[in-house]
Amino acid sequence: MVLGFLKQSQSPIAIDFGYSSLKVLQVSPGDDPEVIAAANVEIPESVRRDQAQRNEHLGDTLPGLLRDGGFRGKTAICNIPSWQTFVQHMRIPKSEGAGRDEAIKAELMNSVACNPEHVVIRHVEVGAVHAGQDIQTEIICFAIGRELVMNQVDLLRKCRLEVGGLHAEPLAVLRAFWHLYRRENDDQITTMYVDIGSACTKVMIAHGRTLVFTRTMPIGGRQFDQAVSQHLHCDLPTARIQRMHEASTFHGQLHGTSQGIPSAQVGALMAQTMSSSMNAEPGRPGDAPLSAGAAPPTHEPSAQDRRAGRSPREFHDMSSDDTPPPAADAPESIETGNLIQSALHDVRESLCEELRMCRRYHAGVHTQRMLDRLVVVGGESRDSRLCATLAHAVGVQTYQGDPLIRARLTDDSRLTGLESIRGVPEWAVAYGLSRCPAE
Repeated sequence: MVLGFLKQSQSPIAIDFGYSSLKVLQVSPGDDPEVIAAANVEIPESVRRDQAQRNEHLGDTLPGLLRDGGFRGKTAICNIPSWQTFVQHMRIPKSEGAGRDEAIKAELMNSVACNPEHVVIRHVEVGAVHAGQDIQTEIICFAIGRELVMNQVDLLRKCRLEVGGLHAEPLAVLRAFWHLYRRENDDQITTMYVDIGSACTKVMIAHGRTLVFTRTMPIGGRQFDQAVSQHLHCDLPTARIQRMHEASTFHGQLHGTSQGIPSAQVGALMAQTMSSSMNAEPGRPGDAPLSAGAAPPTHEPSAQDRRAGRSPREFHDMSSDDTPPPAADAPESIETGNLIQSALHDVRESLCEELRMCRRYHAGVHTQRMLDRLVVVGGESRDSRLCATLAHAVGVQTYQGDPLIRARLTDDSRLTGLESIRGVPEWAVAYGLSRCPAE
């Protein structure tokens, strides 16, 4: 989905308006991208949930970041944040042009009682599906409040930027890995991408480059912190520090290091884990994304880089290590870690069940396609234990995505607010936006 129509004169500036941070990236075009500039700055907790204060803060912060960060040009490509985007799978009669647009608007009104005149609507066609004796077209509809879109445009213009495009985040995540699907039969690879951010989690299922399913769940880092805060009776900042420390300690034990996760080197977290209870029948084609049903059977993963006989560099294979050895921490530290895991159990299980339902929906609609791999991105994918839990829940070969692994740093590259561009799964949206053409 893209809004805006401007001709591209040079590499656009990609701006990821995340919930907890602002990421700005500019890379050269082509198959051998060079990082021109990259900048990351945290958005204060006090303004994150108030749209007016948030826009004011971004308007004050972004111009200086662009000026001091070494960014070139004035064309910007941005995301529409997922927590502000309504996503709906729809089935409409086969039609084209204006007839299809009217059918989408009518279905949207029926789904959410929304006036189509108050939203900007874009859609992605999934394909034909059988509905009884009829054949309908399944589409994915993205609807964004028109006022939100204009606020985004006004913010960019305030920063003296030209709008090269506004994209839905699920499509940006897929764009970050498009270059892996250029060979014959790559469209036969079925990948589930899970982007776990601060405010929500996005699930995308793609056949090669083609998006066939997406869903956004209000489960993310903030919800994890709230669960820990309530369990430990502390404030949110303290809860996050405790949670990150515990996750870092687990990662260090897992890989036999005395330290936790290095800030500049995440590396491979956990690898292939297979579920043992995957032999029930898949859901029916008519099942909704939240319908009950059993999991489809798994099969041997085929999503390999066929040129080298191994996985692409962008995908860090998660190890199937056993439970790490007991921590050398003090007893009170071990007890705190157990309390944190207890606090996170229900939230993690909710996320796992959402992923299982997404998988069932896909299996019901695309009965001849099974998942080949799960790729986890987003800032919360740095949590090894969480990734291992999701791997068990989905039951396919699991990787952590490293979208910037092929991007080159030169003497002229400028990094602001980050130590490295390697092992940064939270940059999938920003990198995907940078690979979108400005229009």
